Amino acid sequence: MFCGILRYSLKLTLLVFLLSLSVDYFVSPTWNLEAGIGPGLFGGIRYHLGGNKASKSWTPFLGIYGTYLWVFEGLADDFGGNVSVLAYVPLGIQYNGKKGFAFSFEFSVFTDFESSLRWAGLKVGKHF
Repeated sequence: MFCGILRYSLKLTLLVFLLSLSVDYFVSPTWNLEAGIGPGLFGGIRYHLGGNKASKSWTPFLGIYGTYLWVFEGLADDFGGNVSVLAYVPLGIQYNGKKGFAFSFEFSVFTDFESSLRWAGLKVGKHF
């Protein structure tokens, strides 16, 4: 049902209230590609567990993203001043409504493989 559907979304992260805009595309009922812009550029893939089931309104997911973040005070200190290229690993749950409404909540980690920062986010969007 969701294969080949674009979703434009607005992301509000809960720790420091940063906004991002993104677009995603389900290449299969379980695999989802996403790219966006916010406090940097990001792109990656998420696997939705149980996404291939007929009743899949709620699906837990795990993803891996590459990010390029612009340096801003506070975050730069957490990564020793080097925050340009990081891995982003979200774990969360997503709701997909029948009329295209979608939202997800995730806990995640940003890492440069030497240090890491825990993060949380809420994403609200619509599949078109």
